Amino acid sequence: MREFTVRFRSLRDVQDFVALASRQTVKLRVGGDRFQVNATSFMGIFALNCRKPLRVSVDCTEEELAQLMVTFDRFLVT
Repeated sequence: MREFTVRFRSLRDVQDFVALASRQTVKLRVGGDRFQVNATSFMGIFALNCRKPLRVSVDCTEEELAQLMVTFDRFLVT
């Protein structure tokens, strides 16, 4: 299981993130402090505290992770 951290600054960010997550071949999960939701679920992500950075978990290879980092670059917390 690999993880990276994202932050959403607007409603549009969440919409764009969900659209990108929906195109991936690997299953992404977004989690806050208490639980995780499917990254393709717009309503699920809004059930989380989007004011804080969120962890994205994915079961993938290093190569797939590198590609995900490029895809989700604008949302990454560094």
